[in-house]
Amino acid sequence: MSELTSFVLARIAEDEARSSEWTYTQDLGIRTRVVTVHPGAPSSARVLAECEAKRRIVSTMESAINGGWQSQSREEIEFVATRVLRALASIWRDHSDFREEWRA
Repeated sequence: MSELTSFVLARIAEDEARSSEWTYTQDLGIRTRVVTVHPGAPSSARVLAECEAKRRIVSTMESAINGGWQSQSREEIEFVATRVLRALASIWRDHSDFREEWRA
């Protein structure tokens, strides 16, 4: 598994873990209020579905890189798969583990 793939899967796992409870701060002018969205909220379900879709994409691209696709040249497959993984990684471009060469 490449560093790029490991990075993307780690960020997906973090998003999935946070999907059970999201908090955000609302600025009310004079005071601030912390709002928590609890499990089962529509946003939580969407985040979990998004995590699963991203994992399927990563799995497909890893399969392509590791020789699972035979109809194209190795270079073409690796080029496409790497581009897809970089596009996914760009979601977390502000993360401290993100590497500049992964920019899509």
